[in-house]
Amino acid sequence: MVTDSFHGTVFAIIFNKPFVALGNARRGMARFHSLLATFGLEDRLLSAETAPASLHAKLREPVDWEKTNAIREREAMRGIRFLRENLPQP
Repeated sequence: MVTDSFHGTVFAIIFNKPFVALGNARRGMARFHSLLATFGLEDRLLSAETAPASLHAKLREPVDWEKTNAIREREAMRGIRFLRENLPQP
C-alpha cells in the first residue's frame, strides 16, 4: 500500500498490510513521525523527492508484524487504562 494519508498509514498497520507512507510537509509530518516511531517503522516514511527511487524496494522489505501487533496491543491497553483512570465512574 502506498499512501500519503495518516489514516491510511494507521489502517495499514492495523490490518498488517505492507506500506510506504509518502510525507508531505505542507500537510504536516509530526503525526507520521510520532506514529511510525511508536512502532519502529520510521524507515517506511519517504519524502516525495526520495520515493521514486526507493518505493518498490521499501515495499518489498518485510514488516515484523508480530512485533508491530504486540506494540499496538500494548498501546491500546495503555489507552484503556488512561481512560479508566481519568473518566468519572458511573
